[in-house]
Amino acid sequence: MDAQVNATLFTKEKYFVMIVQFPDITETEMKHITKFVETAQSHLQGDYSISFGVSNAVHSLRDIPTAYHEAVEAIMNGYDLNMFGFINFYRTRELEELLKIIPKKDLKALYENTLKSLAYPKTKEDQELVKTIQVYLDCQCEISETSRKLFIHRNTVKYRIEKTEALLNCSFRDPAYSLRIRVALIIGSILEESE
Repeated sequence: MDAQVNATLFTKEKYFVMIVQFPDITETEMKHITKFVETAQSHLQGDYSISFGVSNAVHSLRDIPTAYHEAVEAIMNGYDLNMFGFINFYRTRELEELLKIIPKKDLKALYENTLKSLAYPKTKEDQELVKTIQVYLDCQCEISETSRKLFIHRNTVKYRIEKTEALLNCSFRDPAYSLRIRVALIIGSILEESE
């Protein structure tokens, strides 16, 4: 039994765009799409191929431009991976991937302005402070959990956190600043990778 699919096909820039209506994409619909791609591919001559970039689901007409850009990004990622005759799904980028798009000088400025003297820890004490705030934030600001993970006394964790807050003139309990510190720590690992 052949399934009937409601679709709209149009061109935009150098792409053929197909809006396919599925209530939810299931394994069965995916098999139909795969079979369509394979059948179309078998009818093409030479070095031509047919590939699909698939966006997230669209729930309103206003979302179609976003879906178009997601589908284009998905197909371009397939091309970047030298895929041929493929179906590639859009994947939301992780924070680290997004940060890597930002120019290095801007990342470095945010990193240094946020972590100040701890941006490039030279002493063992400064290195311990950076490690402590990283674990402390990973542990959702729980002193006991941080203490267990670092194998140090609770009072040592408290002392280090208070000292770091004084150095950075901030409070880790402030969600905005906590987020900024977390992002700065991620940037630090990105900057280390690029050296």
